Amino acid sequence: MTLDISTKTVQKMLVDAIRDMPYISMLAINDMAFDAKDSLKKSMLAGLEIEKASLANAFRIKKAKKTNLTAVLFVNKDSWQYKALEQHYEGGDRARKGMELMLQSMGAIKKSKILIPMAKIRKRGYSDIKNALNSKAKSDYFLATKTAKKTAHLNEGIYARVNAGHKVVGIMMIRDKPNYKKRFDITSITEKVVNRRFEQHFNIAFKRAIKTR
Repeated sequence: MTLDISTKTVQKMLVDAIRDMPYISMLAINDMAFDAKDSLKKSMLAGLEIEKASLANAFRIKKAKKTNLTAVLFVNKDSWQYKALEQHYEGGDRARKGMELMLQSMGAIKKSKILIPMAKIRKRGYSDIKNALNSKAKSDYFLATKTAKKTAHLNEGIYARVNAGHKVVGIMMIRDKPNYKKRFDITSITEKVVNRRFEQHFNIAFKRAIKTR
């Protein structure tokens, strides 16, 4: 059996491929961008040991077009996901949270201080603590500072009274502001993914374009 193909057929295939190159490139670049985005999310979740996957959803993609063969992978700095983990993206200090901001407004702690939970606190528990600290009535929670005589012997923080008030337990301690290190390099991770898998994405895009003819 003899198999052959005419020169004209080969030429037509090459012309079609060249004509379709912007479309093929667009498909490959966009697939590559989403691949890199997934790799960044996995790296973040693993590196920071995050259980809530939605926290890694700050990455966005501006897709390439046939007339502009550039996809842009970026971090949406207006998203709550970015703001929650900003210190890991940028390094340095972190943004203050609800309880910290409340204590700052009360003049109870300085802006240079943060709160460190000593145990897991339920969402409702935070509301109870806030209400207790904002009330002048005696409650199960209180703030200990070095400037208050009654609590000067305790480490600064928020405490809970247990065992009918016979014992106090520290639930959130006041500490100096942290200095986080930048946990992962977005550019480096993206470049590695592109160098390793762009050819694969291009070949897949080429086959998809041929099938549509």
